[in-house]
Amino acid sequence: SLGQLNKDIVPTVTGAGFEALKYNEAVQLTERLTSAVHSSTANPLFDAFARQAMLDNLLRGGYPEFLGSKQDPKVYHTFSRIHGDLERDYNNFQIDASYFSQGSGNYRDVNQNRRVDVLLFPRLKDFNLREFLTLKQADGYNPLTVTTAFFVLNGGADELATATTLDEPSADALAALLERPFRPGQLFTDAYKAGVNLTLAPKDFLDTVAAASTQVYSANYTHEGFWADHWTYDLDQIESFEAIYPDKLEYAMWDAPKLAFYMSSGTVQPRDFKYVEVEINGETAIRQYNAVYDDPDKLGQLADREAKPDGFYELALDESGLTDEDHTYVYEVAPITKLVLLCVTRMAELDPSGMGMEMEANKPGWNDAMNGLPGLLGSGMPETAETLRLVRWIIALCRKYPARDISVPIELNELIVKIDDALDTITDDDFAYWDFVATAREDYRYKVRLFFSGEDLVIPNGQLVAYFSKYETKLERAIEKSLEYTDGVIMPCYFSHEVVEYEYTGYQSYLHQKFVRALKFKTHVYPLFLEGPVRQLKTIKRDDGNAMTAIYEAVAKSPLYDAPIGQYKICESLAGQSFEMGRMMAFTPGWLENESIWLHMSFKYYLELLRGGLYDAFWHAMATGAPYNMDVDIYGRSPLECSSFIVSSAYPDANLWGTGFLARLSGSTAEFLSMWTHLMAGPQPFKLSGANTLELALTPSVPAFLFKDDGTVSFKFLGGVVVTYHNPAQIDTWTALPAKYVLHPKKDAPEITLRGPIVPSPYAGMIRDLEYSTIDVYFN
Repeated sequence: SLGQLNKDIVPTVTGAGFEALKYNEAVQLTERLTSAVHSSTANPLFDAFARQAMLDNLLRGGYPEFLGSKQDPKVYHTFSRIHGDLERDYNNFQIDASYFSQGSGNYRDVNQNRRVDVLLFPRLKDFNLREFLTLKQADGYNPLTVTTAFFVLNGGADELATATTLDEPSADALAALLERPFRPGQLFTDAYKAGVNLTLAPKDFLDTVAAASTQVYSANYTHEGFWADHWTYDLDQIESFEAIYPDKLEYAMWDAPKLAFYMSSGTVQPRDFKYVEVEINGETAIRQYNAVYDDPDKLGQLADREAKPDGFYELALDESGLTDEDHTYVYEVAPITKLVLLCVTRMAELDPSGMGMEMEANKPGWNDAMNGLPGLLGSGMPETAETLRLVRWIIALCRKYPARDISVPIELNELIVKIDDALDTITDDDFAYWDFVATAREDYRYKVRLFFSGEDLVIPNGQLVAYFSKYETKLERAIEKSLEYTDGVIMPCYFSHEVVEYEYTGYQSYLHQKFVRALKFKTHVYPLFLEGPVRQLKTIKRDDGNAMTAIYEAVAKSPLYDAPIGQYKICESLAGQSFEMGRMMAFTPGWLENESIWLHMSFKYYLELLRGGLYDAFWHAMATGAPYNMDVDIYGRSPLECSSFIVSSAYPDANLWGTGFLARLSGSTAEFLSMWTHLMAGPQPFKLSGANTLELALTPSVPAFLFKDDGTVSFKFLGGVVVTYHNPAQIDTWTALPAKYVLHPKKDAPEITLRGPIVPSPYAGMIRDLEYSTIDVYFN
């Protein structure tokens, strides 16, 4: 307000020393926010690049603050906001000027950028995986936007207000604010406007309130449809959790508090109401249009429940079968059930050619510059590869805990049985298999559109493994078949399906387009995209070095590799492709999503080389592909800053080759932070021993050239333990294992020396609990 400006702000900002004070605060804030990825190597630019990546990453994914009690904190991500670059005027870049400011972000982006959270902040535990799985819908999709979480006080507003305010009017005003759901920033703003006089500092007050409240996840469906690939980062969250808490995995999957299902107003149409006959350039064609609609029944139900904190979660019916408020309840399942549902609903989307996953809900994957692909009945191999990865993980989990069965909604079990029947009986006809399973998918969606029945069925552990083993075989064959459309080594990325035979359903759309039922398809493959081999590498067994190398060498020889600048393009030439494919066709080759260097995807590729044990290939790629190694005169910006894209040699003007454009809060920062944690600590620092006890084994991938002259490299482990590697022989650390650990406790206690590559219990758990301040690790 004007009064606040004149009374509070002007005297403060014009006071002596204000600028110096705020500068120091900014420096200290940046130091605090990035200290979790501190490293000290022979390359200061590498170290600084990591910290800048952390800073940019948290502006999209948020920085986890811990509110409430120390024993059971609430996690609240500050600073996060929508993705993208400032030049894109359709994005809202607002960060509210309030305490603990948190903005909205896209599900996929926030999920990706929080992937390393638990590796850097172990107190976070399973918060992220629970949030993102909660936002899964009954159909396996998720809303576009993750919005600011809010809190609901667990009663006792009058007592809490009295205990935290100076006077009765303040207590009355605060109690009224606490009676309704609140967000931290808005609570402080409203309290200020109401003239509340607190007895506690803001952080202490918020801790008190948060400890007495329940945190509620929040999201927003944007009425556009559902992206095909948002879910692919869910398993990343789980694997990150498992890398730190392998001893808590069983609890997190089966025994942790159950999760609800987000419910949006969007309903995916069955095929009979989205395949339409249209005229394209004077010729008759079949397209998939308006595949998702705002369901009036859902809109009505959601409007009726709008005032309830859990008003956007799907309900189940009680024994009466009535749908009123007294006979319905929020339906919840174990986290493992959410994963099984996600996997089954993805398996139900295999395309008519038996290879990719259908883009059947209005949206493609992350590359929305191919926004025309859903209309062309497009499908994606990346989602096939990620479904295979999820299937294998669930099989391994069930085999690890064979005594744990899985309870699923009865509606989901019916879909599982139908898919299993198709896998057994329709083995040589991709179209027939697709038609049968797609019909089963549509039946399932209809049954859970508004309510779950509330009836559950327990699938025995061994039975689920049997089901999913068939999924694994089917998906492996899908990838094998896709290689017939390329050189036999590199997995393609996208297909479209031309309807060549069809019949009319007798209905038409609101645009008077006739609905049709497809009877036969012709498959078309698109040029190579780098995402194809990126996702393909994730399906190769980590000990299969020959397969990894074959893919790497094939990519290096393909048009995806841009030899003049030594980097990898987002795709090969798109010359001759239809403009109907998407807006990327409007860009000049070498610019934006059309054959440029898309840093986000290049970093994904480098990360998979690292994970696959192709260390020489990884460091070779980073030598020309990481901004901190680039010539700044060519790159055209700070070597610590990621770009949205880099102009490739496909661009007509050679003077721009290698120049970065659009400073962007993108996934490239998340991919680099995953590289950094893998390089410094290894892929899974904590594991369970044969005796089922926790142990720590650091397996860094630090090359000899990053060690300083004194033979050391230091980094911060778990955001709070400084680890120093001692490598007097200057070897590449992936060629050897640690010979000795020396643990230095925070308190006045003797240091602990442990010989060998493994830190056993109880010390592994004490390190995870940050009870040691520094660790020295020695390589022979």
